[in-house]
Amino acid sequence: MTDSQKPALPETCLPTWEVDELPEPKPLGLKNLAGFIGPGIVMCGIQIGGGEWLFGPAITAKYGGGLMWIATVAIICQCFYNIECGRYALYTGEPVFTGFMRTKPGPAFWVSVAMLISIGALIPGLSTNAAVLLVSMHFDRPPAAAEVAAGDSIRVVETDSAGIRTTTELKIETGAAADVRIEKNETGFVLSGTGTPGATIQLIRPHSDKPDTDGNPLYNERHETVSATVADDGTWSVDRPDDGFLVNMVAYLCLAAVVLPVLVGGKIYNVLQVVMTAKVVIVLSFCLIIGLFYVSAQGWLDVFSGFLKFGNLPVEDENGKETVVNVFGHLLENGAWPLIAMGNIALLGAFAGYAGGGGLSNSTYSNFVRDKGWGMGSKVGAIASAVGGRDVKLSHLGKVFEITEESLRRWKAWWKYIITDQVFIWAPGCFMGMALPALLSIEYARESSMFDKPGLSYSQPLIAAHGIRSGEGSDVLWLATLFVGLMIFLPSQMAIVEDFARRWSDIIWSGNQRVRDKMSSDKVKYIYYGILGSYVLWSFIAATIFLNFGNAPTVMVTVIANLNNVALGLTAFHILWINRNFLPVELRPKWYSQLGITLCGVFYFGLAVLVFVSKVVPMMSTTGWLIFGVVVAALSGLLFYLGRILPEKQTRPIRK
Repeated sequence: MTDSQKPALPETCLPTWEVDELPEPKPLGLKNLAGFIGPGIVMCGIQIGGGEWLFGPAITAKYGGGLMWIATVAIICQCFYNIECGRYALYTGEPVFTGFMRTKPGPAFWVSVAMLISIGALIPGLSTNAAVLLVSMHFDRPPAAAEVAAGDSIRVVETDSAGIRTTTELKIETGAAADVRIEKNETGFVLSGTGTPGATIQLIRPHSDKPDTDGNPLYNERHETVSATVADDGTWSVDRPDDGFLVNMVAYLCLAAVVLPVLVGGKIYNVLQVVMTAKVVIVLSFCLIIGLFYVSAQGWLDVFSGFLKFGNLPVEDENGKETVVNVFGHLLENGAWPLIAMGNIALLGAFAGYAGGGGLSNSTYSNFVRDKGWGMGSKVGAIASAVGGRDVKLSHLGKVFEITEESLRRWKAWWKYIITDQVFIWAPGCFMGMALPALLSIEYARESSMFDKPGLSYSQPLIAAHGIRSGEGSDVLWLATLFVGLMIFLPSQMAIVEDFARRWSDIIWSGNQRVRDKMSSDKVKYIYYGILGSYVLWSFIAATIFLNFGNAPTVMVTVIANLNNVALGLTAFHILWINRNFLPVELRPKWYSQLGITLCGVFYFGLAVLVFVSKVVPMMSTTGWLIFGVVVAALSGLLFYLGRILPEKQTRPIRK
């Protein structure tokens, strides 16, 4: 291609890229294994986390392997998403969020949008789950929760010697004259009251939204229904051990501890690669060993065949009981669609949201491609760590290369890195990350006394560990399963903290003109660690808020997953747009890649809408809708204002 044939670089809302030479990649193979293992294994380690170990096992424990096809669709969709993020980073050396800010109406607008779709990252769910596992290791039992407090209402069910049952709803008070008293002791609380001598007392927490039902019973630390016998003097008492304070304190310590690794290592990416590689090897090796030696062949068949059972969904029969049915088969057989059970749609949405990666964590693949030095990333630099990163620098903006026969040849070689990384490392790792924990759950979850008890909420690693201990009678396997759970939750929480700081550092580093003008290329770590510290501080606040809920860990990760579906769906369409418009024709995605990432956007955004309509809308009162409308209007007005008033001036192309 002659100089006269060179196309002009597109005008964007950031300064146009500089032009440089695309470096020659080393050939793929064992000799270059260290240079090749990188973003895919890091992403795999990050994404074998909450969903794989929480929602995958929860789904298989409840429905068997029949719904694993949802993970297949999710992982394939995200694979297309990751590949397109890698495409942009290979060509420009920039993270894909910098590409977003290059589009109209400008950086200020897209920074505001990024704030909105990052809400899910502001809820630190995994460190709380890790704290539960650590406390379980300390006590050699699952932590207990009082689940009642002064001022609560409680149903007292009294059954006398003749079998006559009396239900009374009473308020728990601290005074001596209260019908049900609550008093503090060394291990928790004591509930006490009065009744008919010799009668049996059962305590139940009423449903606030279902006043006509009994509600969920209280359980003791052995996960048995709490009951007591009324003494001859007409009194009864029940101990309520409460480990909540210890769990909360350990959760704070976990949240602080996960920050330490990213302080050292030269490039922060290098630390992530070491930690996530160790995590993948330990977790998958443990699950594979347990699966081979302790899980039946039927369990393997159930889980892995489930990846291909497209169309299986939970449906309700005429008695309201849930079963898994293939909706397409039901349509052919009965001429009508079955009644889909929508009660667990948020759980299914969370399952899809966490299968693979989910949310904005997938977009970080482009950051890792840059920091690994693939393609034009080698011309840009990386984010340096606080210790040992003195010589590591990062350009504010990326660099691109001219389209020639030689550069296209090199591009195809680099492109093999992306495809191999995603198709042969990331995707198989995600499938195994979903399947192996599900194997443990499908084999052992039902062995646990904590399994499927109304109102009792524990994470699946704890239920699986408890089930293995109950089924195999092995204390070693109990501790090993808890340890592997820690190896999942803690590195994943570290990755979430790092991902948030990394994404916003890149957004500010590239998108803010004052930062570009005044901060040299070795100063990005000051922005990074400033955001990191602020994020950790906020995480302590958010953890405190959510820990006030009785089933906080599960609530937190369920909320995160469904918020992440919105972010993943919206950004999929934006990535497609920038790759179709900013990249040279020769490098743009083929039709099948465009179709894949489009389906990714439709799948995740559609799932988010379904969860919102089926779960959120029915809970909204008129006042709630009014508040929601005001908030949406205010945010829309803010975005419109920022888009109209604050975008940077578009720049002309720069020629080399």
